[in-house]
Amino acid sequence: MTDVVSISTVGVDEKERTVLTVAANLMAAYGIKVHTLAQGDTSGQVVLVDAGTPYERLGSQVLVQVDGSRGRVPGALMCLERPLRVQGMREMLQELFDKYTNHLEAAARAPVVAPAANKPPPAANGTAAPVSNGDRAVPDSLFGAMVVAVDDAALLQYSDAGRSVCIDGRQRLIYTDLDDAALAALCSEGGSGVKIAKLDATAFTSTVALLKPRPIAALVWSAAYLRAPGKDYSGTSLHSRFKLTSWPRFPARHSRPEFMRLGAMVTRNGMSLQELHETSGVELGLVIDFFHILLILGLVEFTLIQDKPVAQEKEKPTSKRQGLFAMIAKRLSRG
Repeated sequence: MTDVVSISTVGVDEKERTVLTVAANLMAAYGIKVHTLAQGDTSGQVVLVDAGTPYERLGSQVLVQVDGSRGRVPGALMCLERPLRVQGMREMLQELFDKYTNHLEAAARAPVVAPAANKPPPAANGTAAPVSNGDRAVPDSLFGAMVVAVDDAALLQYSDAGRSVCIDGRQRLIYTDLDDAALAALCSEGGSGVKIAKLDATAFTSTVALLKPRPIAALVWSAAYLRAPGKDYSGTSLHSRFKLTSWPRFPARHSRPEFMRLGAMVTRNGMSLQELHETSGVELGLVIDFFHILLILGLVEFTLIQDKPVAQEKEKPTSKRQGLFAMIAKRLSRG
């Protein structure tokens, strides 16, 4: 069964898309990656369609209808009523994977051919296409490329000034013939000259045939330390709560003292990026960078948002004097 699914939205506003994003992040706790595509990109395997918005299904797409009072979407497998809630959205996604596995696998086997206006231009050799990162920040550094590769379980080739690194996001491996000094230089650079291409399995295998793999963990700390501007490459909501699954191995070099403090705060209790920023006092950009490192290393577990317990009023302590009078009164009533 596929564990990485892309989802498009049609006729759904930004607030409702945020609900979808939060619910999709929660699915990561079950080993399922749901990637929300940019507004207007209708190439997803699953499409969330407002019932009042005309939409023509592409290929084997799985359709989920929003708002049954506005009509019926032909071919829709499920229906969500407004207002959309995170819990209801999460349950819908879970039901898709529980009951409609065959539909999702069919959509995965037959990639959607998006309309020309939404289709990215192919590369000259026909094997790679520029990475489109949806509502997320476009990766402009090796660190950003790592985040996207792991988050999408994709095969990417990062190039800058004739130097390149291939990234296997699913296996969390990198392939390159660069030495440590050249890699450090590549980590610290980036910008307008960077090119990131998504490769298919055949092209990727051919490209890395003569290269030795390295674990991505060997490079991620340096890449983050030397160039991590706090950009949101993963599109994770600031209000999605997460916690550590295990303690990361902080390197002797290329780590920040703030990271160890942040790690300690999310080891026991789940916190959102916003909560972590406000509670720790660490700037939000560094909090996002630390979260991305954990995401790349596979140490993140998303948690359901728990309501704060209602504080109960403490009973006023009974004074010894009141207790003595009560005891006397009780004995007199028996007599």
